[in-house]
Amino acid sequence: MGIRVAMYTREWARRGKFAANRVLGRRGLSAAKWAVGTVRRALCYGRRFECPVCGSRLRRMLYLNEHSREATCPVCRCPARHRWLWLVLREKGLLPGPGAKVLHVAPEWAIERKLRVALGPGYLSVDLLPDRAMAQMDITASGCADAAYDLIICSHVLDLIPDDGLAMREMFRVLRPGGVFLVQVAMHGGPVTREDPLCVTPAQRQATYGQGDKLRLYGGDLADRLRGAGFHVEVLDPQTALSPADFDRYAMDDSTPTWATQSRVYVGRKR
Repeated sequence: MGIRVAMYTREWARRGKFAANRVLGRRGLSAAKWAVGTVRRALCYGRRFECPVCGSRLRRMLYLNEHSREATCPVCRCPARHRWLWLVLREKGLLPGPGAKVLHVAPEWAIERKLRVALGPGYLSVDLLPDRAMAQMDITASGCADAAYDLIICSHVLDLIPDDGLAMREMFRVLRPGGVFLVQVAMHGGPVTREDPLCVTPAQRQATYGQGDKLRLYGGDLADRLRGAGFHVEVLDPQTALSPADFDRYAMDDSTPTWATQSRVYVGRKR
């Protein structure tokens, strides 16, 4: 029953988002989110936490459901793993400069807004489904020219793709030499990726992977899969990369066992 309720809740949330997109358009919905966030910023102002994405100083964070203790910014709604993704971009010098080209797959709203404003025509967000990004694209067959992009951001997407190796090789092809492929995915704590070809229904996948549309839970061999596509790989973990003070300041703590692995950022470089 709990699995079914979770699936129905996610489906109605998805339908509500699509309906808002149809009525307001993506730009209108973005403006509405920003306006609501401005009100929340005033209501939640404080000096306990800081969101590196929207820059808000906050006295508290949101916890969106009873199962996850992942702190979410009340202003831009970035969960901890997205805040960490942005910190990697900012602190590791990966934020692109003027004239750079960035491909953002299944974009996070707040990060998309910042990059789109900063880069203008050099930024493109894409998604397999229409109305979720600036353009529709299948990243296993992107149609992009060779060496077209300086940076590709791909968070919690590869675990939804039947042939993830094909997607990795395609992203390697369209990345320029010296470019970076940033990856976050759903993971478990073991060394080997968990894939079960017998999990074919949403209910089975929900029970096995924790989400009805997931096709796998990655293990520690994700780095080897990326290397097999041609990337040189660095793995960044907020628990070791951040100082204790910054870990607390950006509200990275979480009691959910899977958070530590799902927040890791895999930095794939094309040399």
